[in-house]
Amino acid sequence: MKLRNKIVSLFLFMMMSGIINAQNNCYISVYLEDTADMVCFKCDNNYLGDKPYILNVPQVVGGIDKGFHFGYKLDRSRVAEIIYHNQTLKIFIEPGDELRIDATSGNLDSTIVFKGKAAANNKFFLLFNTKFKNDYDTAILKDKIMNDGIDPLENFLFDSKKNQKEFCALYPEKAGMTESFKKYMDNLMKYYYYGTIYSYPILRGNADTATKVVSPIPSIMIENVDDKLANNPDAMICETYRKFLIYYITYATSVENKFNKFTNYTNSMDKKFKIAGEHLTGDPYLFFIAKFLYDYSEKVLPSRVKFYYDDLVMIDKPKIYAPHILAKCGARMKE
Repeated sequence: MKLRNKIVSLFLFMMMSGIINAQNNCYISVYLEDTADMVCFKCDNNYLGDKPYILNVPQVVGGIDKGFHFGYKLDRSRVAEIIYHNQTLKIFIEPGDELRIDATSGNLDSTIVFKGKAAANNKFFLLFNTKFKNDYDTAILKDKIMNDGIDPLENFLFDSKKNQKEFCALYPEKAGMTESFKKYMDNLMKYYYYGTIYSYPILRGNADTATKVVSPIPSIMIENVDDKLANNPDAMICETYRKFLIYYITYATSVENKFNKFTNYTNSMDKKFKIAGEHLTGDPYLFFIAKFLYDYSEKVLPSRVKFYYDDLVMIDKPKIYAPHILAKCGARMKE
């Protein structure tokens, strides 16, 4: 009876503080040592890094309500972040999830204990991210790309993905994980491999301005990649997939251009958007167009930015990207 009263008390507190309302369908509580600092919840729904949803909350001190409490409305499963004292914890959340994060040590690390509906997914997610941290480290991967040949890189990626898959397969508590999370992990590993392979000639080519051509990827390394693999809207929440999309279309454009480098960004954008239209559909296509506009609008003729923005407005019915592109590129389009 006492436990039930405590649960009712916490539920009422969250309702009164606005954490629980008709708009929210995911609830997260973080428990730390007593601190005057804020804990931040961050979720990027547009994948552009432009105005992600950020909620900073203070700690509720004392009683059953003690802790940091967040409520959020999810449209689908997503990867979010809990940020505290320059530490970042990635979490996987789905509509209807409840997640309690006990981090009383003050560290967002392996000492965390997860509880609630989303506990099984996030326990594994933390273990995986800790074990394979260096494999996904952008700086380490770029160093390998810039200093190793493509064969040693592919060997490293092959072994890394093999180890990751074995870790997942042998995990004794995988039965408690949701199908959505299992699919996310499969996409994470798959596009980690292919995205890094496709990035190899692009990153090296961009760094070597003296060379006027892009080096082709050995066909055996990408023989299993096609437009079906590239068009995977379920994988949009996966960062490795989004990176893969950029390099996949960029490389396909290089192939179309007979591996000759472009001499200006406007011609490059025109060709890439044409290739994207031939290879991508739906959300992956929208993301590619928006991401390229967001990152390179300052280097492209204003008239072309306006042209592609107008096209984006017509096809971006949910207005996921267009408002962000207007905010970022609006001044450029008027030049």
